[in-house]
Amino acid sequence: MTYPYVQAANDYGPRKGPVRAFLVHMAEGGGTVGFLSRHNPRGVSVHYVIEYSGRIVQMLAESHASGSLNPNAIRTDDGPEPYGASVAKAVMGSWWHDPNSAVISVELEGFEQKGPNIDQRNSLASLVADVRSRYPQMGLLGHRDFTNEKQCPGPYIPWPKLGGHGPYHPVPAPSYRIRIDPRATVRAYVLKRPKTGSTYCIESWTDTVWGPVGSSAAASAPVHRFTCDGSSAALTTLVTSGTYKGQHLRVGHGVTLEEN
Repeated sequence: MTYPYVQAANDYGPRKGPVRAFLVHMAEGGGTVGFLSRHNPRGVSVHYVIEYSGRIVQMLAESHASGSLNPNAIRTDDGPEPYGASVAKAVMGSWWHDPNSAVISVELEGFEQKGPNIDQRNSLASLVADVRSRYPQMGLLGHRDFTNEKQCPGPYIPWPKLGGHGPYHPVPAPSYRIRIDPRATVRAYVLKRPKTGSTYCIESWTDTVWGPVGSSAAASAPVHRFTCDGSSAALTTLVTSGTYKGQHLRVGHGVTLEEN
């Protein structure tokens, strides 16, 4: 996936280490892209910025090191939860003392006392998934894991939605059950968004066919359970006979979808 690119003024050249973590900051304000595109007194830079609107702007190549942490002020204690040196060490390993060399960093416009808005949360989840497609085992950390100088990024980062704070934990696919209108025989299939775009594509067919009321198919399988990589809108049914024959039904038209 590609993003609008604005070069950060402080580019520290090729990264020395592997990507061990995705590092989250709150910017404590807005206008972040403009600020980081000019030299600033502390030499701060990040790979990505998520603006108030949810727009993601890239500012450094992922192969280069950012300057989002002060390597001379790395904390050695823990707290408040979930932040601390213990989790930073668990994720970073031998790169704990030189974290800028082994992280992909992001600044979210806004303040740690309020956290990201809904558009930023969605963009953050999308960005983490995109970056993780290239570095599957990277952990998730916040600025507070490395410093006692500030509370950034605060208590409102949606860590569970991102895969969990700390070492990498796979995000389980949501599980759903569906009920099909008994007036139709339908075959269900799941759609998902490919990583490279926003167009839905067929992921897989199910083996279950539902029949009209009184049929053996309807009696044996009125409810089907499956996992879906996407939202509830990603479910479509193809009607093969009955009242809605030949139609592709979205959830809400002959189909009830409930999360398990």
